[in-house]
Amino acid sequence: MTAGRAASYGHAMATTTIASPSLRTAAGVCIAGGVLTAVASIVTGVVTDRTSVSDDLFRYPFTSGAFVVFTLCGAVLHLMILVGIVGLIRSGVAGDGRAARIGGPLAAGGTALLFVAELLSLLVIDTAESAGSASAVGAVFGLATILATVGMLVLGVATLREGRWQDWRRFSPLLCGLIVLVIVPIQLTSALWVGVGVYGLCFAALGVALLREASPGAPAAVPARVA
Repeated sequence: MTAGRAASYGHAMATTTIASPSLRTAAGVCIAGGVLTAVASIVTGVVTDRTSVSDDLFRYPFTSGAFVVFTLCGAVLHLMILVGIVGLIRSGVAGDGRAARIGGPLAAGGTALLFVAELLSLLVIDTAESAGSASAVGAVFGLATILATVGMLVLGVATLREGRWQDWRRFSPLLCGLIVLVIVPIQLTSALWVGVGVYGLCFAALGVALLREASPGAPAAVPARVA
């Protein structure tokens, strides 16, 4: 690239090798969390079709004991996905601009709040959906979802603009945010478990993207500022 062309673009693309054990760990945890979330969604779909639990209860479609187990597993899965989001932030693929500085904390904070909401739901196991306490827990879930979604959308756009990832990987953070926009309209329908399954697979794909970023010897295009 000539000096003139470099100046016109504002940066040149240099090649480097990224090998981070911590990033590989984050990627692996994110992949596992995403896949297990998809599996959990399938279990929910099966249970929903066979349940005799009233849909007026917060714990629908699970029995009390099954709800406790499922909720604790869900809380752990949120933490696993949170590890992946932190890995995405630390990888620097979204750059260090304002969007990354805003989107990262929103995505991580929203996902952490989902973990808290799962634990709070254990307090309203046998409560009716219309009860004030159940509505309050639902509001926490709603706020957490909004924060995480906005954060992932901002990180996704920042990743696209930064241009460090190529091929399908560059879209993976944005897809993680967009899928929630699909889930929100169907959250009160029997198709919710399908949306949650796709959500899990999107984060599993994000984990794969991070794993490739962290693989020893894998070239990654990194912006190198040119005077």
